[in-house]
Amino acid sequence: MDHYSSEDILCKAVEAIYVKSSLVRIMNIFELVIALIGAAIAIFSAATIFRIRSLHFNARMLLVVYCIGFAITNCGTLIKSYQFM
Repeated sequence: MDHYSSEDILCKAVEAIYVKSSLVRIMNIFELVIALIGAAIAIFSAATIFRIRSLHFNARMLLVVYCIGFAITNCGTLIKSYQFM
């Protein structure tokens, strides 16, 4: 009679769901592409907003910092989804 620990059962379940599942792989690829596009758009938006002189300086800085934060978040998502592939 084999006795399995809860770690063995959990590891087998995680492997079956996340490692061998083609749906999870497709979702990681989709997340990778979307994060790449999102980071590019955020960086482009930050550069564009910074160059526009019609906005008040404080408003421009606020929007630029927001876009840079969004780009950093997307870069983190990009790295995470690349590591899982």
